[in-house]
Amino acid sequence: MMVTENIRDITKRKQEEEEREFKNLILSNQQETSIDGILLVDENNGIISFNRRFVELWDIPPELVEAGDDAPVLKLVTSKVADREVLDELNRRNIPRARMGRFPRP
Repeated sequence: MMVTENIRDITKRKQEEEEREFKNLILSNQQETSIDGILLVDENNGIISFNRRFVELWDIPPELVEAGDDAPVLKLVTSKVADREVLDELNRRNIPRARMGRFPRP
């Protein structure tokens, strides 16, 4: 009887894991097919995720974003912005929303 309960628990956990993986795959595909450039940064300024469009729009070397540190990426992006105040305002509005939830690294 004890073995049967453990098998059920493992099966349920496995199903939940597969569902989570499937949802992450869908979100990843949505992010990649977006016409918007997307950069997700955690509370420690580490790059959680980005899409190719972000790299293309800002002409960023892929290895720069793949390194995982947002400081050099933001420095490069900032150097290409004509109106720094607009960028700062966009960041102020978007950062609190991004920090509401924690996202796993891909």
